[in-house]
Amino acid sequence: MSESFLLGRLLLQFNTEASDIITDLSAVAFTPDGHLWLGSDETTSLECLSPVAPHVFGEHQKFAIGDFINLLGDDEIDIEGIDFSSNYLWLVGSHSTKRKKPKGKDSADDLERLATIETDVNRYFLAKIPVKDGILYKSISHPENPQIQLTAGCLQRTETGNLLTDALQDDRHLGLYFSVPIPSKENGFDIEGLAVRGGSIF
Repeated sequence: MSESFLLGRLLLQFNTEASDIITDLSAVAFTPDGHLWLGSDETTSLECLSPVAPHVFGEHQKFAIGDFINLLGDDEIDIEGIDFSSNYLWLVGSHSTKRKKPKGKDSADDLERLATIETDVNRYFLAKIPVKDGILYKSISHPENPQIQLTAGCLQRTETGNLLTDALQDDRHLGLYFSVPIPSKENGFDIEGLAVRGGSIF
């Protein structure tokens, strides 16, 4: 068997206080201005790294998503996809549920916990935030047409998730996943990526 060949590597330099997110990075996007954007499945923030040398990104900046989009509580977004399109940074949460974990102290309590399916409302998240030169904005003029205002926004939330999950409830392929809330770790519904091209989201 031939040895694997490494096409290239990057050095990512984070601030020391970012050590808790490095092992939980779950999404990345490279914007035309040369910045690298990263998301974690355990936080409600975006991390931005700037090019500081060939194949090296640093000057770490943290952006709290709640500064641009109204979040519901402190629950994680579980960011699973980031993309850049038309001066916006797009991001998506997992839209998934999870089963409570046993603590191993009391059998009856553990059985009750295992029977509980949790929904973190912030996971039902599809949003876009204007970005320019490595900075996120709640609102900013279009760089090529100042008369157009670019504004942060997210897909409308509903009692059962958001408009996306409501629409998928009637889908003949995916609807069952929403009528019976199967946790993502048990082959339930779980978004794991995002691509935005033109007027379409994939």
